[in-house]
Amino acid sequence: VFYVTARCNSRCVSCDWWKSDGAADLTLDEVRTLTTDLPALRTRRVVFSGGEPLLRRDVFEMADVFRTQGLKLHLLTSGLFLERDAEQVAAHFEEVTLSLDGPRRDLYRQIRGVDGLEVIERGVRKLKTCAPQLPVRARSTLHRHNFRELPHLIDKAKALGLAQISFLAADVTS
Repeated sequence: VFYVTARCNSRCVSCDWWKSDGAADLTLDEVRTLTTDLPALRTRRVVFSGGEPLLRRDVFEMADVFRTQGLKLHLLTSGLFLERDAEQVAAHFEEVTLSLDGPRRDLYRQIRGVDGLEVIERGVRKLKTCAPQLPVRARSTLHRHNFRELPHLIDKAKALGLAQISFLAADVTS
């Protein structure tokens, strides 16, 4: 897992990545140096995570650096920039997993701290238009705010045409 940036544009109740300013993020040159060691370690796949990887405007240059080492790339994203970056995401990543913590606009906003569900829906549609074969999945962090919504989250993932949805339990009280 490669944490592209510590910055995030969501304000989730289940984490505090968004408090970071990204000052300790690796530079593109540092990433280039890092990737030269990966083939010797028999690394085959790198998951771009964060924070929100698509906040970095050089994320696709970073992806190219990893790809020149023969690595396959998987993107974990909030999905808030999928509409903007759909073509680039399709060109650089073999899999995409987006966060889907609320099946309705109000609950999504309560949990993620941003009004982004419709933005994600548009982004998924655009990404699926650009790359219909690209596996796009959802991951939902379950906690006291949304655990009762599990069936509705599954329905939402189906309605979006996602390949699957997985669930991660979180203790947001500790």
